[in-house]
Amino acid sequence: MKRIPFVALAALALAPASLAQSSVSFPRYPALSPDGKTLVFSYQGDLWSAPTEGGAPARRLTSHPAYDGRPQFSPDGKEIAFQSLRYGRNEVFTMPATGGPARRLTNYAGGDTLQGWAAGGKKVLVGSVRELNRRGVSLYLVNDSDKPGRPKPLLGLTSVIGGQLSPDGTKLVFARGATDWPRIGYRGSANADIWTYDLATKEFKQLTEFDGQDLWPLWLPDSKGVVFVSERDGTYNLYKMSASGGKSTQLTKYVGDGVRFPSVSADGTRVAFEVGDRIETVSLTGGTAPKAVPLAVGADDKSNPIESLTLSSGASEVAPSSDGEQVAFAVRGDVFAAPATGGKAIRLTDAPQREGDVAWSPDGKTLVYAKDGDFYAITSTDPDEPKLSKSLKRTSTRLTTGGQPKSSPHFSPDGKKLAYIHGKGELVVADADGKNAKVVAKALNLQELNWSPDSKWLTYSAEDEEFNNEVFVIALAGGKPINVSRHPRNDYAPSFSPDGSKLVWMSERSERQFDIFWVYLKKEDDERTGEGWQRLKEKKKPAAPAVGGASPTSGGQGATVTVDADGIHERVRRLTNTPINETGPVVTSGGEGVTLVAFSAGPELQLATIADGAPASAPPRRLAAGGSALTWAKGTLFYLAQGGTIAAASPAGPGEARPVPFRAKLTYDKRELQKAVFEEAWEVLHQVFYDPNFHGADWNALREKYRPIAAAASDPMDFYDVIRLLMGHLNASHIGITPGIISDGGATPIPTGLLGVIWDESYTGPGLKIARTLKGSPAERAESRLVAGEIVTAIGGVTLDADSNPDELLADTVGEKLPLTVKGADGKDREVLIVPTSTQALSAILYDEWTASRQELTHKLSDGKLAYLHIQGMDKLSQDKFEGGLFAEGYGRDALLIDVRDNGGGSTADYLLTMLTQPRHAFTIGRDGAPGYPTDRLPYYPWRKPAGLLINENSYSNAEIFAHAFKQLDRGPIFGVPTFGAVISTGAASLQDGSTIRTPGRGWWRITDGVNEEHTAAEPDVRVTISPADELAGRDPQLEAAVKAMLGKAKPVKLPEPKPARLSTKK
Repeated sequence: MKRIPFVALAALALAPASLAQSSVSFPRYPALSPDGKTLVFSYQGDLWSAPTEGGAPARRLTSHPAYDGRPQFSPDGKEIAFQSLRYGRNEVFTMPATGGPARRLTNYAGGDTLQGWAAGGKKVLVGSVRELNRRGVSLYLVNDSDKPGRPKPLLGLTSVIGGQLSPDGTKLVFARGATDWPRIGYRGSANADIWTYDLATKEFKQLTEFDGQDLWPLWLPDSKGVVFVSERDGTYNLYKMSASGGKSTQLTKYVGDGVRFPSVSADGTRVAFEVGDRIETVSLTGGTAPKAVPLAVGADDKSNPIESLTLSSGASEVAPSSDGEQVAFAVRGDVFAAPATGGKAIRLTDAPQREGDVAWSPDGKTLVYAKDGDFYAITSTDPDEPKLSKSLKRTSTRLTTGGQPKSSPHFSPDGKKLAYIHGKGELVVADADGKNAKVVAKALNLQELNWSPDSKWLTYSAEDEEFNNEVFVIALAGGKPINVSRHPRNDYAPSFSPDGSKLVWMSERSERQFDIFWVYLKKEDDERTGEGWQRLKEKKKPAAPAVGGASPTSGGQGATVTVDADGIHERVRRLTNTPINETGPVVTSGGEGVTLVAFSAGPELQLATIADGAPASAPPRRLAAGGSALTWAKGTLFYLAQGGTIAAASPAGPGEARPVPFRAKLTYDKRELQKAVFEEAWEVLHQVFYDPNFHGADWNALREKYRPIAAAASDPMDFYDVIRLLMGHLNASHIGITPGIISDGGATPIPTGLLGVIWDESYTGPGLKIARTLKGSPAERAESRLVAGEIVTAIGGVTLDADSNPDELLADTVGEKLPLTVKGADGKDREVLIVPTSTQALSAILYDEWTASRQELTHKLSDGKLAYLHIQGMDKLSQDKFEGGLFAEGYGRDALLIDVRDNGGGSTADYLLTMLTQPRHAFTIGRDGAPGYPTDRLPYYPWRKPAGLLINENSYSNAEIFAHAFKQLDRGPIFGVPTFGAVISTGAASLQDGSTIRTPGRGWWRITDGVNEEHTAAEPDVRVTISPADELAGRDPQLEAAVKAMLGKAKPVKLPEPKPARLSTKK
């Protein structure tokens, strides 16, 4: 090592700080001090302070493993409020503006988001999903003190995005809409508009009516004007306008990258905001163009840029070698091999990109894996150790180059060929070294594949134009693929039996659930009787193979496969028939004439047997606890168990699996991983996004634009926002990313117990007075009933005073008995033992309360003539409730109002439409009976009387498909406002860091005119809005208008007079 003289070291120590500074890339959430001279922002997940004009490095204000963001200066500039994930969810804190200990203000399981300060700086405004509102965030005020007490409701409206109190404390400005901020170009009913609310008069005023996004409204210091962000010129830019309305003035003119998260200085001199990968400011007094804030930090990274881990879980796939002695698996995008008994794993790959999709050669000496859409083969170069799980000398060879991404490599049992899927729909067979590749089958979307034991056939599943998956076999010698399943319900995961006589797969053909089915490939096997099978066995002299012998992945035993295609789909047999889905079947030999089939069945793995000549298959039995990625090797079933651990089970074992423990050591560069995950996210959408023109976005240019920003993002939370910004340019619904393996540094969230009461806000104490209780909540149970007007004076033995926060006292009480001291109307105290419920359960309670009130209002306004049914989601549970409601609520009524407002979608529109459109061809009458029709002959209970439909801007996805169809089928009038305009079928894909990206891969077009339903709302026939004032007052003008219109259509169904039977006349 070269020595550095002491003098030089001293010189370095005395060098200006700027020499050790690094620039800040992608700083977040700017906050200006009242005088505009100081900027606080988030970087590396912490808060930093810097001069707005530059000249000095930024100074770190917080240093916590959890993410700190969205800071706001208090009006006097002495404090900063911010939100943090320190307790596992967003909570609000305050701290001195110069740094220091943080004070926690909120403590609620649903989380709280910071909105801003109240006038005077003694309270902060937070957003929270609580009992005030059945849907979305409501606004609350919280004291800024060591004992902040209970958050006090300020405004409870649906679809509030964010708000700020005016400096004079008289008004609230807020944005109201339902579209995510990264999305660019949305136009529709769910767009956000800017409103004000007068706290004294309770009056609302709408300031903007642009049909795109108007976001992030902020008050000017005089409380007479607001600054906001709007996309009205095609890019998010800053505007200002009078709080009384009128024209707006544009402050910035960015193109492409727009303004995000603005902050106005309290003196009204400037606005700071995010744009691109930086923070800029613009003067509010005019005359100067926006300029970047020069930010640099002199501090080191908060965490190591290179991280080393030793993992024993988190595997995303597993593949045993055919001899059952080795397992290959992927963890965090790298490939490892270990002995099948477990132990130290050898890392076989170490590129930043995801590597995986592994397959062993039949001899266990070569492992093929995928990287960047191509295949590579790893072999040992140690002549004394051919096993990759032990060898320290290896070489990797590229097998394929170029073209579409390749997946699902499978060696033929004889080891001579490699089959795989090219792109989405080409089945390719190449030599084992990747050469002489040939396309043997094509389909729209080709999926799982497997070889026959004689290496002469392949089986696979593929999707047709109706999105129905079928199972096929194809001979390598030539010929067309043979459709084995030929059924209008999905069929997946086919495998040949080890003796080549059968094909086994999973099918959805009965009761919309998956079961295991199989077929004899030869017609004579299908026709052979039990006696015939016995004679055949006696004729065969060779000894039967041992359990776990020949299998499609273990080389076979010379079995010759013959397929009689004629009528093969008519020979299909059912193997399993249980009330739960049975999926992922894999097969192995169970001895002569016996095939063992393992599969997932809900919470466990099960094993079924197919025995030639047996009169019927025995019921499946439990094999082990549940898992995925099942693969047989030498009679042992290897699979991924809970948490990505590896396990193995034997059909002859005790019934529980043995673990295959592994120790996988890996080292990775965080920035390189971010680059790789960004590229993977981009590539996934590049391959699957339903519109090849990407809704007009230049997808390749966007990749180049955001790649460096993604790499430089200083915290995983910010990194995922970069991906959201990328996605936003697609202007698409059903898209997003959910973080996976990130350490937010926060504690495990503690659930808050909820009583089901609404507190009386006019009561000042002591204790908390009950305004009302929620039906179905703990407060209305017989054993813990609370009554409006009663006062809760203690929770869990702790007396309530003016500073008490019940959220703290109810922490970690869900499902536990909790004593309350309650003062009744008679002034006497009593103890109530109550079992608090969860935030999720309370949400369901609020929903039920709202739907009951809508039903009651419908009955009242229609004098009982109209039925009302709300459909919460387009799922099986809501579908069943709707069908039951057609009878329970609709019986004896003359018309029906169907409500899909705030319905988030699903997949059941066609089932619901079937109930509403079943034709009636006859009626029946029993002796001494009345006209009717036997419902047990109908697919669903029908509604044939008049019907109307309620929609709104939160009717989404499949609920919109339902609304479009309702209109096209002329089933009845539609009331409300246009739907969101968000109709794409979506899936999901896992990225190598464990995050999940949504994959909008299938568009929907109207049959009548070919219009794309994405960006096209379902329109009402009668347009009626619900204003904030209506909602706050509990009015529902949409429902009122619908009832009024439907009353004119509510008429009893008239049937023709039944005539006597025609009788012959004797002469």
